[in-house]
This record gives sequence, C-alpha cells and structure tokens, in this order.
Amino acid sequence: MIIYDDGSWLRIILQKTGSVWPTIWPMMVAWVLTVVGTYLLLDTQDLTFGTDEHSMLGGTMSFLLVFRANQAYTRYWEGRTAISHFFSDMRNFLLFVNLYVRGGVRNVNWDNGNRSGFKNDENDMLAREVRVTATRLSIAFAVLLKSHTRLQLDGYCFGEITKDVKWDLDWDRLRLRQLLNDFEFRMVDSHLGILGRPNASKIDDLVAQFHSCYEEGPPDTWPDVFKIQTRPDARPHLAISYFLRELLMDNLNDAFNLQPHGIKERFVPLLSILIKNSLQSFEHISVIMSVPLPLPYAALCKLLLTTWMATFPFVQDPELGPFGGMFIPIVIVLALLGLDAISTELENPFGEDSNDLDVLEQIANLETEAMGLLEMAGDYQAADRFVWRRLPQRIAASSCKPVRRQLVCADYAVPEFVTATGSTPRLPRPIRVSPRAGSHSHR
Repeated sequence: MIIYDDGSWLRIILQKTGSVWPTIWPMMVAWVLTVVGTYLLLDTQDLTFGTDEHSMLGGTMSFLLVFRANQAYTRYWEGRTAISHFFSDMRNFLLFVNLYVRGGVRNVNWDNGNRSGFKNDENDMLAREVRVTATRLSIAFAVLLKSHTRLQLDGYCFGEITKDVKWDLDWDRLRLRQLLNDFEFRMVDSHLGILGRPNASKIDDLVAQFHSCYEEGPPDTWPDVFKIQTRPDARPHLAISYFLRELLMDNLNDAFNLQPHGIKERFVPLLSILIKNSLQSFEHISVIMSVPLPLPYAALCKLLLTTWMATFPFVQDPELGPFGGMFIPIVIVLALLGLDAISTELENPFGEDSNDLDVLEQIANLETEAMGLLEMAGDYQAADRFVWRRLPQRIAASSCKPVRRQLVCADYAVPEFVTATGSTPRLPRPIRVSPRAGSHSHR
C-alpha cells in the first residue's frame, strides 16, 4: 500500500510506482501512433466515415467501465473492512483474555490495586500459561492470514506459485514454527497444500534454508514455480481457530470443569464470538480473493473497449483540427484504459502489489499491543516468554511502515540470522506501571 500526500498535484501525476502508467503505456503508445497516422491519412485524402454511431458505442462502453470501477472499489473497501474487523477481533480477544483469566493471589491483588508484595502461586502460573498460549496463537492466526493472501488466488485457484512467493511463504512458516509447538505446527503446515518438491517442515530444516539466503531470496537451484493443491481441503486457519476454542474450553471455570485460575463461564461466549467473527473475516477475505467479477461482464467490457479503440482511428474528423481530432481522443482513451487498469488492480486488494493492503503493518501492531496488554495485566513473566527477531529486508520492504522485527515465543525461537553490531539500536523495554491504588476487579 502506498501512503501519499494528495496536496501535491505534480508529484501524484508523475508518480510511476502504483499508478496505471506501467500497465497501460505499451497499449497507449501503440494506439497514439495509430491515431496520428490515420489522422494524417484522412486529412490528406479528405476522407471521413462518420462519427455518430461510434459516439453511441463510446457512451455504452463508458457506462460499463465506470460501473465496473465502482464495483472494484467496493471490493477494495470490503477487503479493508474485513482486515480491520479481523485484527480488531483478535485485539479484543487478547484484551479480554488478559482481563478475564483470574489467576491466583497475586493476580487478584493486582486487579484490586495491591501491586506489590505478593508472590506467584500455582494459579498465577497456570493463568500465565493461558495468556502466553492465547498471545502466541492469536499472533500465529494473524501471520497465517498473511500466508493465506500469498496462496489463495495463485495457489488454491490456479495451482501454482512462483519461487519468490514460495520463499516468502517459507519465511511465514518459520515464523509460525516459532509461535506454535510441534503438534500445532504440523496440523497447520499439513493443510497448506504445497506439492512436489519436498518441504522443509522441521525447524532445523527451515533454519538451514534461510541461513544460506536470508536476504538474497530464493536460490537459483529452485524451480520457477511450485505446485499447490487445488482440491477442496481443510485450510490452516481452521486449525488455529480450533486451538483457540480448545484453550477456552480447557480453562473454563464452572461447576463441571473446576479451574480456579481460569475464565468464568459467563465470559466464554463473548470470547467465542470474537473467534467466530475473526474466522468470518478470514473467510470474507478468501471470497474477495477467489471470486472475481463475473466473466461475461469482464469479457463484454474488454470487447467493447477493444472495438472502440480499434475503430476510432477511422472515424476521426480532420475538420476538428489536431487538438479536437487527436489530442482530446487520446485523453479519452487514457481515461478509459486507466479505468480498466484501476478496476483490475482494486478487485483483489490482497497480495504484494503496490496498492494492496498492508497486512504486515497490522501484524506488527498486534504484536506490540499484545506485549502491552501483558504488561498492563501485570504479567511481566509472560511478556518475557516472547522475544523479538529481525525481519529480512525483503519481507520488511513490503510494508509501507518501518516494520523491522517480528515477535516469536522464546520457547521455540531460533537464533538471529544476522549478528548484531554496536551501531544497531536496541529496542527499549516497556515502562512498567508503578503500584497504583483505586482500581477495582471486574472478575
């Protein structure tokens, strides 16, 4: 996604990256040369073929193109809304888990403002495991969303991805492996659907793969494309949502499942709804990516635009002069081709194109907020169970914000792939809240 200042007209007009120019310029150049040639021919030979019928065709085609552009923008905004809802639900899920997990003596006193002088008991430590598990599963869910946007269209619809996408996908898999335990990762990874070449599935294999090409990207020995299973199958996000619901059920505190450290029964439906809503947003994103504009409509737009452009050079009116006979039609074609290119760009707002939505930034925000929530809950030991690792520049460059790190669980973390130097800025620890009286428990 490109963030820009719309106050500078000239800068926006001359912007190449993310604009329609790279898409339409070859067709535009060929059409301009054709128009100029036929205009000179008609002018010298004093020929004309009439313009009224062609104008009628242009009006019909323009209406269809504008309607398509409007539908494409609607899909783009639906995608942005689905992304916002997904991360908002995950953020609220983590917030409520940190609030509603009761814990032990220290936890209860912290919530009542007595924030010093109490040691952790067994229930506090069990509550810590719940918070850590909820945090790492929620972040893994978000990382899996990014992986899904790499696979859904080219992989699950057309059956193959490029080696560059495969390299980025493998980094996501390594990232997931540092958030999930062995069983969870095997359940998630087994449903990605990568075929053909043997897949690195153990953490040591993934680490070895990136030790040799951390910043360089895929090696030259890789094939150009990798095959993906297109057969309908359970997808990885279903496994993550199952693990989240299982966490709630295992730590439900009611008369039939006595868990003093856990979550009271009346709070579980709210948390379950947040998981359900995030899964619905995930599915909405899948539909936007995999269901294009109906083929008859897209084909009609392309046919009419091609017909109009192919016939226009022969219906020019030399009596209008070069400005009215050539320049104005060229601007009109620029607008029509631009509308078509914009529609194609916006219909699928997910991926790695310049105008695609920035999921990586949202993941980075969720990671930082998750650590902040653990700090606010007073569970500093839980926050210490996570560590930061550097992102490869290749991955970080896909975000419009300076995202340079990723959060992993210390229990599953691998060493850094690069060695820190004295010039590398250290990330400060969050400021810990001093004891403060006056707050009340909500549990």
